[in-house]
Amino acid sequence: MKLPILIVILCAFAQQLTANVSFGGPPKGLMIFINLWNQTGDTPAQISDRLNYICANHRYGSGQNQTIKSLLLSEIAYLDPNANVYENPPTANDILAWSYLEAILPFFPGGNGMCNFENVYLGTFGVGNGPNCSMYMDCIMRPDYRDSMRLRQKKVVQEFANRVSQSSNPNVQWDWYISQEYAFEFAFYDNQITNGYAEYISKQMIDFQNIRPDREYVWSPSWAYNSFVYADNDPTLQQIQREFNRLFTQIQQSVKDSIPACQSNATCPFWLVPQDAVGSYSTCGHNITKETALRWMNLLRPHYPFQKMSLNVEQFKHNWWANQTGQFTYFDGDCLEVKEREEFYVANGYDVGPSYELRQWWNCHHPGSDPACPSGWTAFNNFCYKKFRINKTWMEADAYCRSQNSRLASIHTKTENDFVVALDQGPEDSVWIGLSKPFRFYAGKYEEGIANGTTIFQWADEY
Repeated sequence: MKLPILIVILCAFAQQLTANVSFGGPPKGLMIFINLWNQTGDTPAQISDRLNYICANHRYGSGQNQTIKSLLLSEIAYLDPNANVYENPPTANDILAWSYLEAILPFFPGGNGMCNFENVYLGTFGVGNGPNCSMYMDCIMRPDYRDSMRLRQKKVVQEFANRVSQSSNPNVQWDWYISQEYAFEFAFYDNQITNGYAEYISKQMIDFQNIRPDREYVWSPSWAYNSFVYADNDPTLQQIQREFNRLFTQIQQSVKDSIPACQSNATCPFWLVPQDAVGSYSTCGHNITKETALRWMNLLRPHYPFQKMSLNVEQFKHNWWANQTGQFTYFDGDCLEVKEREEFYVANGYDVGPSYELRQWWNCHHPGSDPACPSGWTAFNNFCYKKFRINKTWMEADAYCRSQNSRLASIHTKTENDFVVALDQGPEDSVWIGLSKPFRFYAGKYEEGIANGTTIFQWADEY
C-alpha cells in the first residue's frame, strides 16, 4: 500500500536582532513615528524611557551608528465615537492625549529633555468614513465633511498650543503633519477629488499657520496600484500625473497670500513623503515592491512643483491570506526588509522619511534580554525557522505561516539549504517553501489572489 505523502511547511521570519540591524554605511538620518495612542500599550513614562535610550545611543551618531533625527506624531487625540462627521460647526468632544504629549514635549526642539530632535512633526487625526461615503474619495468632495474634520483638528491643535504655553517647556518648536491620507490614483475616478484635497489641505495649512506660523508641512499619501501596469504613454498614467501636478499647484495658489514662503514653489515649505506601500494594504497596494515604489516616485517627481520629496518606508505587513485572523490584521514588517528598502531608495537618489513606529524600531534596535527566536524556533543567519508537519496545499501553507507572523521560507544559498535539510529531521517527503508570488491578471491590472482569474506564479524575493 502506498503511504500518503507528508507535506511539511517551513516557516521563517527575521530575528529581532540586537541594536544594529540598520547599521552599516554612512549614518542614516531617520524619522520615526509615535502613533496610535490608545493601542500602544505603553505608558507615557515608558515612551519617555524609550526616547531617552535613543538620546543616549542613536541621536548623535557617528561612523556606522544610526542617527534618529526627527519624530512624527501622527495622532494626538482620542476621537469622539459619537461624532457626526458632517456636523458644522462640529460639537465633537475629541480628547487631546496630553499625558503622552507632555512626556514627549522635553524632546521637542527647545525642550529640556536628555536630547532634542531636529524636528517634531505634529499631526492630528483622520475622522474616517462617513455613513455614506469613503473618506478618501466621495467624503473629501463634500464641503461639510471637509470643514467638520478640519475644524475638529484645528480645535485639538489649538488646545495643544495652549497647553504647551502653560507647560514646563513653553518654548518648544514643532512643525506640522497633515494626517488625512490619500492615494494619487483616486483622482482618476473624479477630478473633484483633487479639488477636495486641494481645498482641505490649503485651509488646514492656513489654520496651522495662524497657530504656529512659518513652519514646515509634511504630507504622506500613497498609491494604490502597481505602477508597472502603466506604460509611460498610458493615458490613465498621464491623467494621474496631470492631477498630481494640479493638486499641488492649486495648494500653492491658495496659500501664497497667507504663507509668505509659498509665494514661490522653490521656497514653499511643503514636504511630500509618499508611503511606499510595500505589502501594506488588503484591497489595494498588492504586488507593490520597492522597485514599483521607486517607479512611482520617478513617474511623479517631474510633476511635483515643490522641492522636498522623500519616501516613507512603511513598516506594516498585511496578513491578507490568514482569513482566520481577520481581513484587516497587520503585523510588523521584518527589520531586515525595512533596512533593505531604506538602502535601496537612498541608493536610487531618494532621501528616506519616516521608517518606523517607535515600538517596532525598539524591537529592531534595542539590545533587550529577550531571546532572538521564540521557543521551538531555530536561529540561522538572522532568521528564525520552524517546520510544521501539517498536510496543506501551498496556499494553505503560506496562509498558515502568515498566521504565525512569519512567511514561507525562501532559500538563497547552499549553506542555507543544508541548514534546512538538517533542521528537525523527520519522515517528510516534500517541504513547502516560498519564492513564489501569486497574482491574477484582468482588465489590464495585476492584483494578488486566485479568484476570478488564472493563478500565475512569478519568482520574487518577498517570500
